[in-house]
Amino acid sequence: MKKDLNPGGSTTGELVTLVEDISLAGGANKSLTGWNKSAPVRARVLDFWVIQKAAGPAASSTLTLRHGDGAGTETFTAISDSLAIGTVADKTMVRAGTLDDAQYVIEKGDSLNISAVASAGTHSARAVVLLQVLAD
Repeated sequence: MKKDLNPGGSTTGELVTLVEDISLAGGANKSLTGWNKSAPVRARVLDFWVIQKAAGPAASSTLTLRHGDGAGTETFTAISDSLAIGTVADKTMVRAGTLDDAQYVIEKGDSLNISAVASAGTHSARAVVLLQVLAD
């Protein structure tokens, strides 16, 4: 598996892993490096998981992987279900239970984004997204 934050030179069918450390206050969003209105390739999300780097900040805390349409005033739609990380211990891995097949294809120039929702505190985790490069 290729580990590359910006797989612009990838070929069709290749698997690419995006790995990003995140620190988000509740209600914040984080675009993945190289994928903010600039996805370098057309790709399908195959999996999404988070590895906690600290205990969850609040019981109601969640993280969601979202697809942005790349427009000037960008609209985001959830790809994954909300990962409940509020009461999860440090070093725990939490995997998406669902991926929306109507949203999981990222067109070249679109965005991948992680949205945090919490009643208090800051999320500290490593986010991992597994993609398959598709033909343009």
